[in-house]
Amino acid sequence: MKLLNKKILRKKKLFKLNIFHKSSRTNIIKNKYYSKSQSFNALFHMVQFKNVNFRGAIFTKCNFKSCVFDGVEFWGTNLKKSQFKNSRFKDCVFVGSKLERANFKNAQFINCTFVNMNYSNVKNLNIDMQQNVKLNKYPALILSNNLQHAIIDTQTNKYLSKFKLLFLNNKKINMLNVFLLLKHFSENDLISRLLYSKAKISFDIPTVKSLINFMQHKN
Repeated sequence: MKLLNKKILRKKKLFKLNIFHKSSRTNIIKNKYYSKSQSFNALFHMVQFKNVNFRGAIFTKCNFKSCVFDGVEFWGTNLKKSQFKNSRFKDCVFVGSKLERANFKNAQFINCTFVNMNYSNVKNLNIDMQQNVKLNKYPALILSNNLQHAIIDTQTNKYLSKFKLLFLNNKKINMLNVFLLLKHFSENDLISRLLYSKAKISFDIPTVKSLINFMQHKN
């Protein structure tokens, strides 16, 4: 039992990004699930984040100068007092994130989605609404029975059910991510690609963007 516990602890550490008062040692961070990670006064200068999920993470007074965020998810992420000068966000998702006194001077947003956000007391946040989407609440989609069944079937694949991509819990479908998937695929096409993904995916899929990337390579 002790060996099993150590193995579980080692596995959990793979999904933690605990950086306190220091600089990141890597220039590229990709395909990671850093749920509830914590970083304070950390420096991420010119770091590229690709397909990283920061659900519930805390980044207080961190410096992300000239960083690139590609397919990154900020669900309930605390970004208070952090700096994002000259950073670039592409295909990112912000849901109920805390941006109080964060500074986005000269930051660029491309094809990003913002849901249930409070934009007061945020510095230099300029979002081009021709390139991005703002939603005051989660999408209320009416799904066909066939699509619902296809989504439910994905739960048999542990890699698809691992990081709450299609379900917020065992019963509640993640309507926001379904909404984002339907921006790329028709309903019938999405059903086909979900069935294909359920059968083929055998590795971690931490973000909806990484799932979209996989589906787009389906023959």
